[in-house]
Amino acid sequence: MKRLLALLLVVGLVLGACGGDDDGQVDTDRTDTTDDGGGTDDGGGEPGGSAAGPVDGGEMVATSITEGGEDRPLVDGTELRITFVPVEGDADALPRLSFVAGCNTHSAFYDLAGDTIHIGDVASTEMGCDPGLMDQDAWLAGVLTGDVGWERDGDAVILTSGDVEITLVAAT
Repeated sequence: MKRLLALLLVVGLVLGACGGDDDGQVDTDRTDTTDDGGGTDDGGGEPGGSAAGPVDGGEMVATSITEGGEDRPLVDGTELRITFVPVEGDADALPRLSFVAGCNTHSAFYDLAGDTIHIGDVASTEMGCDPGLMDQDAWLAGVLTGDVGWERDGDAVILTSGDVEITLVAAT
């Protein structure tokens, strides 16, 4: 009985500590997904950060990756897949994205502002993979953090980060 009471106390304290900040700022670097609902979004979604993203949810696969105008091949046998996860049922929550390119899975909250996606801090699994895959993961996590430009080109979505351009299409 004492263990049950102790467990309930700990759970209550943890849940109480998970309350959101109330400063009204959308902060994609947090794990708490509340804001004041007053944000703007020119990317086709609802105000307050609840946009589905450059696509209406779903998984996309890279058909082209360039760096400095030159092809940037991935490690043999791998591909880059990005999933945009829309927010459903919580108008104040931020959407998130996840991506994988052969080893670890990475995810982050994001917020749209016109033709820019602000991608927050990336959380990653920590699987031990070959050094080439680990280097590829680190490179992609660096590319897909911060302000990333995006545009639609027919059925494709093009992401631009610095001199890196990634063309994505819906995964089949």
